[in-house]
Amino acid sequence: MTPEIEKRAIAFIRTIGNRCAGCVHRDEDNCRRCISRWANEILSDYERDMAGSSDARSHDYSLAARMVRITDCLMKAKRPLLASDIDTRDICSKQLKSWTLKLMLDQGRIRREIEKPKFGRAGASPRYRYFLPTDKTHQEKK
Repeated sequence: MTPEIEKRAIAFIRTIGNRCAGCVHRDEDNCRRCISRWANEILSDYERDMAGSSDARSHDYSLAARMVRITDCLMKAKRPLLASDIDTRDICSKQLKSWTLKLMLDQGRIRREIEKPKFGRAGASPRYRYFLPTDKTHQEKK
């Protein structure tokens, strides 16, 4: 469920639940069968769930989290990757990923090599493939 659909669904359930406040037929027998009561129970479960899992739903946008994500992508690939192949869309922008890659290079956590130009890329800006310095298969090629 997308966040937009979730917001709309909760708003709809809240509208049904709000009917309870102005109800003139309040009686335990009536309330037990009422959709407004059901909606209010769903809302209270939802709010309890959101309060308990707010830490689990939020992303860690820190430098450390970005570095771990980049390292994990390189480890899983087991081969050098272009920056565009390293997926960090949900935690940072392209510019922030570029900055993080440069910092990791400066710290020696990763290395890079210039991609050999393919037909039709003459004169284009260089593209780099990033890899972990512990990648023995890559070091043997050099």
